[in-house]
Amino acid sequence: MTRRLAAMLCGAVLLLCLGLGIGRFAALRGGAVLTAAVPGSVLPTLGAVPAVESASAVLWRININEADEMELQELPGIGPSIAGRIVAYRLESGGFESLEELMAVRGIGEATFAKLKDYITLD
Repeated sequence: MTRRLAAMLCGAVLLLCLGLGIGRFAALRGGAVLTAAVPGSVLPTLGAVPAVESASAVLWRININEADEMELQELPGIGPSIAGRIVAYRLESGGFESLEELMAVRGIGEATFAKLKDYITLD
């Protein structure tokens, strides 16, 4: 294969990934399925659980009963302090029994929970 042909092929693949196929790209890494996020959103981590795929749906969810502080910081509005409080609450209470229980963590009110609820799971 000539260099020119190889460069054209690489360019075509890049355009396809960036334009048409980035929302559907999936790769296997360490036994976990990673689904590329829609441009402008946060990319999932290895602890993310793939969710239903559609143009407007969230492509991944984070299990709040298993995620570490770094994974929790991938959630919208969650920084290091609140991520630490989530982990501490989970250890003290034995885990979350409902998604709404997340509002018992200091710093997570109804407004923050509304931003998070589509990105979190208990499974």
